[in-house]
Amino acid sequence: MSKKTYSVDKISSYENQVIVYADYIIDEINKGNSPSIRSIEKYFKEYGDPKYNRSYVTIYKLLVEVLPLIDYEKYVMIRKLFDKNDDKNKSIRDTKVRIRVMKTANLLLQGFTIDEIVNAINSNVSSDADLVTFNTIYRDITIRFKQLAQEENLMDKYLEVEKVLDENSMNNLANQNGNASCNNVSCQQRDTRGRFIK
Repeated sequence: MSKKTYSVDKISSYENQVIVYADYIIDEINKGNSPSIRSIEKYFKEYGDPKYNRSYVTIYKLLVEVLPLIDYEKYVMIRKLFDKNDDKNKSIRDTKVRIRVMKTANLLLQGFTIDEIVNAINSNVSSDADLVTFNTIYRDITIRFKQLAQEENLMDKYLEVEKVLDENSMNNLANQNGNASCNNVSCQQRDTRGRFIK
């Protein structure tokens, strides 16, 4: 199998790596393929330059955190691929989903943002099928946890989660108006559901 060389001019070496990953994925999408994060990791280990030899978790983080700052159009294409395998139709009947939803709620109550929760969960998965996206965790917090709380008599905890989300939202609104101190919320404020506002 021949290696395709992706070149990007006038971009820092760090940003260049992200673009190389993105161009490879988009090339595969254009061929009608749906590469997984692990297959991308394998490709660059076997055929790519050693400087692109990163773990699938790192590749995923670079693509969802750095790529949108460099090339938002490419990010949107790749995000669609990631979200295609999203488990939005899985219910809390699934044991893995129930465990993840509970972990998500606990992390939120510990002060994690949704993006931070995504990173925490993805750093411990054993297969691509278990990787989560921002949308997955968003639904865990806003939909699935309420269902789980009702079943497991955890409505007090659900109300705590709702309170955290409301506080983050109010802190963000105040911060945008220049009227807020950071208090217990990161100065890089979040919107209602935890995404950082630059």
